[in-house]
Amino acid sequence: MPFDDCLSQVSTPSINDVDDSMVMSWNGNYISVTMLKSSLQAEIKVFSLFGELLFRKDIIESTEAFEFSDLKSGIYIIQVSNENQSKQIKVVKA
Repeated sequence: MPFDDCLSQVSTPSINDVDDSMVMSWNGNYISVTMLKSSLQAEIKVFSLFGELLFRKDIIESTEAFEFSDLKSGIYIIQVSNENQSKQIKVVKA
């Protein structure tokens, strides 16, 4: 799975990513995802830099927070996908 399009979006220690259908906010241990079009089904996935899927969950509510305090320090790819698009951010966990 290619992640080239997200290489410039490294967070230190927080990032907000907004577009027309979702908002993602990372603070180092948690990511908050708000689906602006609540009728869309969505999911969140976390990958290692090697492409290994570490976490996957459906996003059921229009706003949900996911805790990642159990992940080791490192760099991860967080992908949120809905029926229309997929957004990826590269984050640093200290």
